Amino acid sequence: MRNEVVSDAVSAVLRYSFFTKLEALSFVEKMYVYGSRARNEASERADIDLAISAPRATEKDWNKVMEILDAADTLLKIDCVWLESLDAADLLRKNILEDGKAIFTRKNS
Repeated sequence: MRNEVVSDAVSAVLRYSFFTKLEALSFVEKMYVYGSRARNEASERADIDLAISAPRATEKDWNKVMEILDAADTLLKIDCVWLESLDAADLLRKNILEDGKAIFTRKNS
């Protein structure tokens, strides 16, 4: 289920078909946009900082995510992190969970 998004910088991400393809992956439970887009400070050409929560994903599953992003329908750079690969004390993980904007949450996850 797509979450309500407040800023144009974040909602711009939802227009790309790669986002719909990521939503379709059953192991993806939640997605966040973080960084300048989440803070609504992004320029038109700012990269897309994306974090994906997929606690049940395998390395093979994660490779599917990377394949989708490699073929993404944008010329913008996409930086993507697998939240579960970050240590609980990692500052990036903390920043994503505190300041990132959730753009997708799977029902019943």
